[in-house]
This record gives sequence, C-alpha cells and structure tokens, in this order.
Amino acid sequence: MTPTRRMATWFIVAVFALTVPAFIWAIVVAGMVPIATVWWLLLNPLIAPQLLIYVGIYYIVARGITALLWRLPSPKMRSVGIIVIAVLMVWCACQPIFIPITHGSADRMNLARLLGLRTALARTPFEAIGDRDFPAARAAILAAREPFEPDAHSMSPWGYAAEEGWTDILEQIWAKHGGKVPKEQLNSALSLAARDGHADTVRFLLDRGADQYAPALDVAAAGCRFRKF
Repeated sequence: MTPTRRMATWFIVAVFALTVPAFIWAIVVAGMVPIATVWWLLLNPLIAPQLLIYVGIYYIVARGITALLWRLPSPKMRSVGIIVIAVLMVWCACQPIFIPITHGSADRMNLARLLGLRTALARTPFEAIGDRDFPAARAAILAAREPFEPDAHSMSPWGYAAEEGWTDILEQIWAKHGGKVPKEQLNSALSLAARDGHADTVRFLLDRGADQYAPALDVAAAGCRFRKF
C-alpha cells in the first residue's frame, strides 16, 4: 500500500468513526435516553473493546473503498471520490431524519437531540392516554402526519380524539384536510364517540356524513343509543 493510499484509508476510517456512531446513536437513542447515559456508555472501559472492533470494521471497509478508488487512473479522480464519500457521510449523520413512533405520528431527530440539546420525544396518543396525560395526547394527535392511519393498536389519531370526545381536535383535523376524511374513519369514530357517550362528538360526526346504520358500525356492541343524542 502506497503512503498516499494509506493516508486516504485512515482518513476514511476517521470519517466513519465520527459519523457512523453518531448516525446509529441518533436512531437508537431517538431522544429517549438522557445524554448522561450516552456519555457513561462512551466512557465505560468495558465499551472500549467493542469500539476497537468497530474501528477494525471501518478499516476493512475503508481499505476496500480505497482499493476501488486506486483503480482510477487519475489521482484527481481519487481525491474527488474521497471528498464525496466524506461529505456524504457527514451529511447523512447530520441530516434530520424521521423517527416513526406509530404509523400516524412521527418526530424529527438529528444530532442536536443526540447531544442533549433536545431530549424530549413526542409520545404516542396511546401511551399518553394510558398515562392519563391528556395534554400530551392532544398534542400528539394534532402533530400526527397521517391522522387517519391506524397505529399498531388499530387506532388512528382521529379515532383517539373521537374516543375521548375531543370535538375541537376533530374540527381542526377536518378543517386541515378540507373535510376529506375516509368514510370508514367517520363511521368508526362515530362508534367510538357513541360508545363513551360523547354527545357533541356524535353530533359533529353525524353532521359531517357519518352513517350510524353502516354495516361496519356495530352500534349495539358499542352499548349506545343514538336517540339520546
């Protein structure tokens, strides 16, 4: 290996060592682990052997990259290739990415959060409602990118709002999407609102086209009587 290629190889290793762990930690930590825990892991003597393994992997990959680059006839082309790789690695590590929470909610994540500048992660409506943290639940519903998309519990943010009787949130979602709410979402929300006795929510949904007699709407199982509304 020539001195120039050796220097290029270690340069790529250094880029990997700085950016790959940051990118991995950004995904794994996702703002839910305090930064003190991250620093403890990094400074833990037991982690050092694992870090050496990673450096070894980076070195093998870097040697493979430089082996390919050194097949190029022009030294200038090799230099451009190395610079492009370094820029792309830094860009990938620092580029904000979406961390999915559920199908209906997501949160932005980047190195600012990894470094502890922002550690709070938006909670899902399911988790927040389960903890009786209703302000957080309302915020999560309103922040949902896809309010009609069911989550892992087969409930959409729109459905959670109907179940809790948050008519004001339904109105905001309705207005934001220009009244383009899937019919099945209208009907299922009606069932949820009626089951828990949210009269205002039921009226809102009926006024906007929800069908109380839809086959998919099991009113009897919901334990409600629409006439009381």
